[in-house]
Amino acid sequence: MNALGTMVSKKYEIDESYWRIDGNSRLTAEQKAEKISSLDRKGRLIEYKAYTFAFFSFVTFVTATGLLIKRNKIVARYEKQHISRAVK
Repeated sequence: MNALGTMVSKKYEIDESYWRIDGNSRLTAEQKAEKISSLDRKGRLIEYKAYTFAFFSFVTFVTATGLLIKRNKIVARYEKQHISRAVK
């Protein structure tokens, strides 16, 4: 969910800003180039943040699933041991 929010943020903070820079006739070519390179850097940082969120979300999902599966195996083994002790 955070990755999606970050990508939406990128759309409105970065992509829309390119339009504003191109549409501003008062800026010189150097100023436009400087602002565009600044937006490029900021856009890369936001993309890295989104990829990091997506990666950690995936790792969390896999870990939680693994722990649930492992928990069921442990509980089943524990119950089996206690049932066999009670029967004896």
